[in-house]
Amino acid sequence: MPDLTAIAQGLSALKAIKDIGEAMIGVRDAAAFRERQIEFQGKIIEAQDAIFSIQQERSSLIEKIGELEEEIANLKKWDTEKQHCKLVEVGLGSFAYVITQEAQGSAPEYLICPACYEHGKKSIVQAMTQAAQHASGRGDERTCPDCKTKVAVARNPQWKPSTDRRW
Repeated sequence: MPDLTAIAQGLSALKAIKDIGEAMIGVRDAAAFRERQIEFQGKIIEAQDAIFSIQQERSSLIEKIGELEEEIANLKKWDTEKQHCKLVEVGLGSFAYVITQEAQGSAPEYLICPACYEHGKKSIVQAMTQAAQHASGRGDERTCPDCKTKVAVARNPQWKPSTDRRW
């Protein structure tokens, strides 16, 4: 009759071999799993970088859209305002834009720089001090505070700003 102790020892050895084999497979699978896990995490980082880049581009585009909408609004506003202006000769061969009487209302009369007007900007030309006008020898001269364009304004009996309204 077979020795039960030897059978038990044989079965025990086979179970140990089986456990070691499974452990070896587990170690092999765990290493492969770790490799895949590292690869997977790398792909997640790549995807996050791409999403971050897309979000930055989106933010940039939203900012640009806001700027363009503001520019369109300013152009529409300027286009409306331009319709209330007219180009007049304010001195011999000297031109400036003025607000029409209908649009002026109770505002004082003023001249708009022709150079700035052509660039979509309303800049009111300012009179030089009397000392500066006398020193320049040019008479009544107005200067644009933005672009420094000078506009010679005639002061003669044929042109009177308050009554004649040629400007």
